[in-house]
Amino acid sequence: MPMTRLALFLPLVIGCAAAPPNDEAPYADLLKGATKLTIRSGGLCHRTPAEERTLLTVTDEAEIRKVVDCLKIPPPPRDLIRCRCCGDPTLEFFKGDALLASVGLHHGVLIRSLDVSDVELTPRSAQTLCRWLADHGIPEPEVSRRRIQKP
Repeated sequence: MPMTRLALFLPLVIGCAAAPPNDEAPYADLLKGATKLTIRSGGLCHRTPAEERTLLTVTDEAEIRKVVDCLKIPPPPRDLIRCRCCGDPTLEFFKGDALLASVGLHHGVLIRSLDVSDVELTPRSAQTLCRWLADHGIPEPEVSRRRIQKP
């Protein structure tokens, strides 16, 4: 594990929230050059791979960039929101065969990974990401987002 990723991971192990490397777009640098996005059912924890399904695979880099651009969070100060679910779906970003990051989407409004603890997406980012997913046959995050996000 590269040192920067290890440094971000260690606070999660001891129970603290890691500060994202870039407050507005914590994944922008990490996911630069991603060539494949796989969206699968299930979250990041308590995984049962035999029961998970690949919901969508995207190899168009412009489409992948649209999703990466949706992973924006408000600048500090922000409330640390935690939920206890494992998330669903999970977005897995690859460069070639190498996994760059797995990002769990929670309730259509939160994201979680090993690099970034639970953080709320900006309302516009959440709306755009959930709409993109719905347009690609994955409507559940949009339904969940509409249930809990303020208009």
